[in-house]
Amino acid sequence: MSANDASHGAANTDLTRPNAEVTSKRERIQRLYGEYWSPRLVTTTYMLVYLTEGAVRSLGIFLPFYLSDKFGLGPADISFFVAAAYIAWHFKFIIGLVMDLTPSVRGWRRRIYLMAGNVMRMVGFFLLARAGDPWRQAFPAALIIFSGDALLDIAADALLLDVTPPDYHGMGFGFGWGGRAIGYSLSALFVTWATMRFGWDGAISLMALYTIPAFAMAAVREPPLTEERRINKRVLALTFTDPRLLAAVVFAIFGASVYSFDPNRGVFSLVIKELSGRSLRGGGLASVAFGMAVAVGSPITGMLADRIGHKRAYYFSLAGAAASLAGMALLTPERVWLMYPLSFALGFFEGFNFTTWETVLGDLCPPEFPSFLFQYFMSMLHVSAYLTAVFVGWGIETLGPRMTVLLSALYISIGFIPAYFVRPLATGKAERI
Repeated sequence: MSANDASHGAANTDLTRPNAEVTSKRERIQRLYGEYWSPRLVTTTYMLVYLTEGAVRSLGIFLPFYLSDKFGLGPADISFFVAAAYIAWHFKFIIGLVMDLTPSVRGWRRRIYLMAGNVMRMVGFFLLARAGDPWRQAFPAALIIFSGDALLDIAADALLLDVTPPDYHGMGFGFGWGGRAIGYSLSALFVTWATMRFGWDGAISLMALYTIPAFAMAAVREPPLTEERRINKRVLALTFTDPRLLAAVVFAIFGASVYSFDPNRGVFSLVIKELSGRSLRGGGLASVAFGMAVAVGSPITGMLADRIGHKRAYYFSLAGAAASLAGMALLTPERVWLMYPLSFALGFFEGFNFTTWETVLGDLCPPEFPSFLFQYFMSMLHVSAYLTAVFVGWGIETLGPRMTVLLSALYISIGFIPAYFVRPLATGKAERI
């Protein structure tokens, strides 16, 4: 061991067990997570939370139609309405910091926020179904739904990181991301049917039922808030002055740019429409194929990543994502049958890529403030998603859709560069990535 490594090890020990003998990260992992890690319970309930999140977030797909049909709002008002309703998602890292600073109350810490967020979502749907005015009633209801969803999302991630050893991050995040895809895929079909059968108000009332499975994560036992898990100034300083954090931040920005093509973000449908010439129905079925591939692939590839190494699996995922995105250039109106296998392939590797990207970042989070740092990394993702969306819109108009997807495949490959330089942080959970 080099002198530098030894100093990092000593610093890490000082942070976690003052005045105690030097212990390895492996021993620390066993001490912090061994008693609380229940693979079946944790992964199943985390998947249920994300299944409901995917279903609830599908509201964003239908809001433009709802606001136009029920209230007669135009494109500008609808765009502002939807963007403003998501405001809490832009401050997730601040909410994460508040969660890390929250004391444990009779064994409840993360679960307090998880339950509060879920109740907010349920109440918001009932309020939205009864809204008679777009701004005084519908907008506050949508704001409650999406703010509650953000609270639930942050709390579930924090609870997963609190109880899961780093060697099982892939399985945990993989089941969650797969559950999310099941949620939005099934919801897209269900809400379409329910709207035709019961109208907008009836369909939105039924969406409140989506929230029920998320209550299951209350069954996960939280660890006590010991000194090893308590946020403090020293661990914050050591983490944010660690030179290796810079590579992690760049990786957070560019490592999962293919996420921009997630059906819930709109870019995927635009690309499908421009390449195939098909309308809403064809794009909707392509989105279902994409979502089902994520649902099937993410849990499997997450567990694979735990076996072969998180960063190694990430390299495979990014290569597959770039190749499958470039393959979309084969889609033409004459070869429209390719829409579904190409969408399935892109969905599989998008899920693989996002799962391994989350897994690597989860490995870097210190036990003292996993929620804050993880959500700090998550917020960086939206920088690249915004850049990708702007490029795709510009590229389709100026270069054409085929050249745009080929250049997008090159763009998402930038993730290889920061991934090479990512190393475990001295204060982080994992001893290796």
